[in-house]
Amino acid sequence: MKDNNQPYKRSIWDFDKRYSIELGSLSGDALRKIGLVQSVESAKKRTPPIPVAYIINLVNVIEKLPPSSRISVQQFKKCLEEIDCWGADIKTSICILSVLKNGQYPPLDWRIAKTARKKNVIDDKEEQSLNGKNKEKIAKIYIEKLLPLWRKELDKVKDPKSLDNNWGQFANGS
Repeated sequence: MKDNNQPYKRSIWDFDKRYSIELGSLSGDALRKIGLVQSVESAKKRTPPIPVAYIINLVNVIEKLPPSSRISVQQFKKCLEEIDCWGADIKTSICILSVLKNGQYPPLDWRIAKTARKKNVIDDKEEQSLNGKNKEKIAKIYIEKLLPLWRKELDKVKDPKSLDNNWGQFANGS
């Protein structure tokens, strides 16, 4: 089955129905074969997809998080440690968190970090930290500085996709 549409979507907020699976439609053997396909895909593309077992763990950890209004730096750091998996870096995992929590947590990429700096919420060094790999630094900056700004602006806009797009445009100077 060839799909002539774009192979990649442009927004984390738009669910691509090609990845939808009907509840109860998969047997254990089918899940094993999905894992096998991912293994082949990883070998051929030289970029790993997130293994299904890791996706299940990622979702379980994220679902246990408290609302963004009550999370501590330590809880978030622990989450980052538990969702650290092959195939998803910290920023990808945080984007997954953001989507699964319907935008109550901000996504994280270079644009989000740059916008926070341009809005004078973080400095250059903190922007670099948000784009880095140190989970302790990321957790502290994300929870204490980025999250309050995101929540304040989301209260006004009400739509995380629009807010994400606005921050992207702001980061790019538009």
